[in-house]
Amino acid sequence: MKQKQEKMGFWWIAAALIFFFNPNINIIDPLPDFVGYLLLCIGLSKLADLNETIDQAVNGFRKMILIDAGKWLALVWVFGLSVTSERNSSLLLWTFVFSVLELIFLLPAYAKLFEGISQLGYFYPNRAIFGTKAGKKTPTDKMRIWTVIFVVLKATLTVLPEFADLSNASYDESSGLVNLYRYIGIMRFLAMVPVLLLGLVWLIRAELYFRRLRKDGELVRALSDDYATKIRPKTGIFVRRSFQMAYILLLAAVFLTVDFRLEYRNVLPDFLAAGLLFGVLILLRRHTKFPMLPWILTNCVYLGVTVVTAVAEWRFFDRFYYGAIYKSEEAMVSYTVLTVCTVVQALTFLLLLWFVIRSLHRVIEAHTGYVQGQVTVGESEAKMVHSLQKEEKISLLYAFLAAVLYGISDVCHVFLAPTVGFMGVIHFAVFAVFIGFFWKAMASIRTAVQTKYMLE
Repeated sequence: MKQKQEKMGFWWIAAALIFFFNPNINIIDPLPDFVGYLLLCIGLSKLADLNETIDQAVNGFRKMILIDAGKWLALVWVFGLSVTSERNSSLLLWTFVFSVLELIFLLPAYAKLFEGISQLGYFYPNRAIFGTKAGKKTPTDKMRIWTVIFVVLKATLTVLPEFADLSNASYDESSGLVNLYRYIGIMRFLAMVPVLLLGLVWLIRAELYFRRLRKDGELVRALSDDYATKIRPKTGIFVRRSFQMAYILLLAAVFLTVDFRLEYRNVLPDFLAAGLLFGVLILLRRHTKFPMLPWILTNCVYLGVTVVTAVAEWRFFDRFYYGAIYKSEEAMVSYTVLTVCTVVQALTFLLLLWFVIRSLHRVIEAHTGYVQGQVTVGESEAKMVHSLQKEEKISLLYAFLAAVLYGISDVCHVFLAPTVGFMGVIHFAVFAVFIGFFWKAMASIRTAVQTKYMLE
């Protein structure tokens, strides 16, 4: 029987590249790069299993997911400032910070990626990696050079126009100096044009380069055969990878439940978290058996409730303010609807989180304990494993208790906000406690999973 050929992830890479070519306006990115980095990590996962250098590149791209996602938090911070001068200065600061971080982490990641691809070219028959024509620069070398030029130019021209704020802060009409910030719009446009042109050229060349790799049948067959014989029989690799991705998505989902408000409206609607939790369900289900139906139904209910709550919040603050509930019966009815929706949302979230924790209990029982490959496990080792697994489950219990307090604070945030002005601070403090307990519990489980399969 003919062995089924492995798909090596080149289509994921092609999709990821689309998110990178566009210019940014300070920290505003029309095509969010963190989505591209996530797709890139998925696309490179199989190649990373075959090559350690590409695996190092994937680790760099994982860091870029967090860095680029941080831009959205910075946006909340910047546009939450009421003073225009402070907002402009913050834009300059955060744009500079993220541009520097991109150069620090992204350039080595791309360097490792193309170095790893070149290493694959030495071990596997191919025509696409080194090309068919003799020359000083291989197609891989040329693609690496183009990528470095594009990354540096994009980061530089993103931050350069924002330095005009320095002249805005020190401008004095009597000095005769020109206030460059008056021309910030045209300066941003002039910076975007070369980035867009070079980005289109880079995108076309990159898509063609990875298309040639995908079309190189000899290379793909060799990679597929090697992956099927050396990697596919190892279950630990896929368990660790699934849990690692579930770990990231679960923390991101929890983070998206916190309320960041601009003009009283939450800019991080909770239905985004509901979407991520569907992904967590799929990832955990791959290697751990647990009832899916209760989780799916609860997740669907949670998704619907979060959408209704977001609409109720938008409608209330679009027409009223907190003080209006004491003056208008219509405002009181609208506010009551918002409060009820928030209570139902909090209860549904806690129920869904309980299903998540029960699923993580299955992960602890099935994928933590003695090191995979150990020949015998005595009674003392079994007791030690049971004790360690019990500690992991207790840490999840503490995280759930913190989640209960967080749910109560979420309801109080809406219910007491008209009379208690500092409820937002309390809500965020309780969230910090919750995310701390949850992060610690998840990190501990991840370490235990990695430890079990480290000798595979």
